[in-house]
Amino acid sequence: MKRTLFIIIGGVLVLVLIAIWAYVLFFDVTGVPDEQFTDLNLENTTDINYVPPEDSSTVSDNPLVDVGQYERLKQLTTKPIVGFTEVVEDDLPSKVLYVEAGTGHVFSIDLETGEEERISGTTIPSSQVAAFAGNGDYVMVQSGYGANANFTVGEFSTSSDQLRTSTIFANIISFTGTPSGVFLYAQQTNSSVEVKSYNPETLNTATLFTVPFREASFAWGDDVTDAHYVYPKATSQLEGFLYELKNGVLSRLPVDGYGMSAVGNDNYVLFSKQTDDGYTSYLYNKITDQINPNLFVQIPEKCTFHSEAGTISICANTERAYSSQMPEAWYAGEVSFSDVLYEVQNDGNLAIRLINTKTATNQNLDVVAIDLGVQDAFIYFMNKNDNTLWLYERTPRTLLSEEVEN
Repeated sequence: MKRTLFIIIGGVLVLVLIAIWAYVLFFDVTGVPDEQFTDLNLENTTDINYVPPEDSSTVSDNPLVDVGQYERLKQLTTKPIVGFTEVVEDDLPSKVLYVEAGTGHVFSIDLETGEEERISGTTIPSSQVAAFAGNGDYVMVQSGYGANANFTVGEFSTSSDQLRTSTIFANIISFTGTPSGVFLYAQQTNSSVEVKSYNPETLNTATLFTVPFREASFAWGDDVTDAHYVYPKATSQLEGFLYELKNGVLSRLPVDGYGMSAVGNDNYVLFSKQTDDGYTSYLYNKITDQINPNLFVQIPEKCTFHSEAGTISICANTERAYSSQMPEAWYAGEVSFSDVLYEVQNDGNLAIRLINTKTATNQNLDVVAIDLGVQDAFIYFMNKNDNTLWLYERTPRTLLSEEVEN
């Protein structure tokens, strides 16, 4: 009994002490405020030079890309992108549209003033790849990867910054947009790949070709009726072969080899493969059915042709030897390059050195997604190292304007 009484008295004392402590801490105002024990006596820490951070809401919605100081090679974005296209007005390049990585937001850059504007605020989470169709009228965006990938097609609105969207439900492994406003995509099935067209205006889908293998890579032509090329995914350990898709006909071409990849137009195919002499490039002339060694060793994915049938190509070259593990070592990011842009006259084995990107920028530009604009005047490409967008003026804008006026 005494023990129980002792515990009760002790508990009451503890509660009284806690109540007194709480009262003194929060409610005692009998002394001078500066003398209360809760005052830590810190010196005056007010910084008269303090500048509050800029309110992000006041930042201009129309930042500028520096196009005022004339340089032929320009960096158009600092943020990573997943796709781009040139917009043409009055036969001249006027804007570049691009899709921001991750958000799927679409931005426009005025090539004359450098003004950048967001033209679509429709969020497409985890955006990975994008392509435009028409004159920048439609956009197709892949979000996510593999079995979880989704494919959204959007049409730009003149009354808001939101896309009018539709969805393609398919296991798509590659897609592209065309100037005629149609999208082409390759859909993987159990034993093959079906190539289809999708018209975003009518929402109609049509099957164009069937490829008799599943692990396929595509080198798309410019428009639906152009030649398109398909080959097994390139690896130096396996032999690949090349097919042409054109006018509803699938044709096997006399192009094959280990680590083979290719790019081409209606009349020519530039391809590279592993040989006893190492990684080597060739030009296949479809008109004469002849194959000749190319002037330079090229990774075909770093090249594009001037026109649908022309012999001139624009290529990014490292000016150094390639390893025996090409091209998969480059695909996987195990090797990276600082490229030089060349204009190559394939038939005559003549090359013009346009610019050394490392010397011009002091950056390592590993060129991918290389593309030519209207009249082959501007060369656009992405830097594989950070997915930023770049432009090289092959024909200066002033000369291009004079040519159109004349």
